[in-house]
Parts: sequence; C-alpha cells; structure tokens
Amino acid sequence: MPIRSWLMPFYIGLVLLAALAACAGYPTRLAPVPQQLPARGDAIPADADYAARAIFATIQGAPLNGAHMPPEVADALDDDFDYPGFTVAEHTLYDSRERGDGPQGRFASGILRVADANGRAARIMYSATYTVGRGGLHIDAAQAAPVSVEHPRITAMLIPKDAMPQADELPKHWTGIYHTLSALNVMPEDGLTSLDQLSTHTLVVFVMDRLPAVAEVRMAFDLSDIVRLGKPLALSYDQYLDLGGWRIAVVQLRPQRTI
Repeated sequence: MPIRSWLMPFYIGLVLLAALAACAGYPTRLAPVPQQLPARGDAIPADADYAARAIFATIQGAPLNGAHMPPEVADALDDDFDYPGFTVAEHTLYDSRERGDGPQGRFASGILRVADANGRAARIMYSATYTVGRGGLHIDAAQAAPVSVEHPRITAMLIPKDAMPQADELPKHWTGIYHTLSALNVMPEDGLTSLDQLSTHTLVVFVMDRLPAVAEVRMAFDLSDIVRLGKPLALSYDQYLDLGGWRIAVVQLRPQRTI
C-alpha cells in the first residue's frame, strides 16, 4: 500500500508533464522516418516540421517554446532581414533520416516558403540535426539560407500622376510604400491595355518574391502600341528600389514608332 501511494503521485506527474507538452505544441517523441518524402505539408513528421519552424522563429528573433539550440548554432542562423509579420505558408521536406553521429535523432532538410499579409514571400532552405525528449526538441546543428524563385510574382499598380507621391514623401519601408500606393491604385480589372493610360498615370511594379541583388527581372507587356524590342523588358538593378530583397520600380514604356 505505501508503494502504491508513492507511485500514484509519480504517475499523475507523468500525465501532467505529457499534458503540458501537448498543450505547448512541441513534439516529445520522434516520428518514424517516412518511407517516402510526403507530398503534402500536413504529412511531414511533426518533429521535422517543428525543427524547420524553430529555425525560422530563431531568425525572426522569437524562439519557439520547446525548441532548444546552443547559442553558437542560433547565432549562425542570423539573416540580414528578420521577417517581421511573416509566417510559414508552405513547407517542402527534401530529406528526413536517422542522424548518423551517435545520438538517437533525425536529420532533416527542406525549404520553407514564408509570407506576410500583403502576399510578399520568401524561401529559406534549411537543414537541422536534432533529438527529441520530454523537454522538447534539441537542435544540435542547423543551417539556413535564402533561395529565390525562377519566376517571381509581379504586382503592378496604376497611380494617377497628380496623386503620385514624390520619392521623399513615401514611407521608408516596404509595407508603408505598398499600403500608400495600394490606396491610390486604379489599375483596371483587365490590366493595362494601352500606353494612353500612362499619359496621365504612373506604372509602379512590385516584385513580390524576395530576390538577391544579382537576379535580373524581365517583364513582358502585351500592348499593341509599345515599341517591340524583340525581348521582354529588363530593368537594371539600379532602376529598382530594393528593400530587404523585395524590389519596387517605376516602369517607363515607349510608344510605337510610326513610319
């Protein structure tokens, strides 16, 4: 009877720890290594998904509860942008396997697509070596680096020239510029159809996917009255305003020459 009385509080304590871990949302045990890489994000093992999200949260400067990593590992994840207002929109797992350095755990790698409420997006390639226990997930090694897409998304806005702010009147950050010009945007539902519209309006282009400085963006405009250059319009990097890797440009188009 005394033994049973001693075991009962111990058992209750274990149940309470398990319940607290479940409420916290972090994994406390390793999921089986998938036989095939999952095609859907919701099929990714919970520990691999949490490791990836923990890496992104560390880059943002807001570590996840139940995710632990040595300071030198966290410091190595530093990015030149901390993604304020961004959340994980998509997770693609490229590798998940037993770690081969002794401790029972996993190695995982993949790409996170992160986005904000304005539709601005970025992609981060990551890798993580970790173990899982009652205290959560312990990341022993991690790497992360931004990657770009081949075909970035473009948002074009048509702003009346008499309402277009001067450069020094615009906010100094991307979100402020986007919201300011969105409020002035009068782009028709069917888009820009004639250069005549640009006699009284300014065409502003937002590149919605994060790009490195070396990337070139080419745009094609299907207008009958523009000069046919034989290839899409390419703006040089110095023609853009680059804010953290997201570009903004005022596009100038030339009318069709007549013979």
